[in-house]
Amino acid sequence: MSQVAAAVQRIIAPISEDLLAVDREVIDDLQSDIPLIKKISDYIVTAGGKRMRPIVLMLIARALG
Repeated sequence: MSQVAAAVQRIIAPISEDLLAVDREVIDDLQSDIPLIKKISDYIVTAGGKRMRPIVLMLIARALG
């Protein structure tokens, strides 16, 4: 693991459970019987994109109590 990746892991460690909860909410909200919608929602969750804003929000919330 690179130093940057290790640093990121240390930073997000306190909110790791919260990040999993965000993933679960996204999965729950995007449930569909339509195959294309399911494929898109799976991509959103597994691609790992769109995580910076929730990470920053949760870290600030933790810092402010």
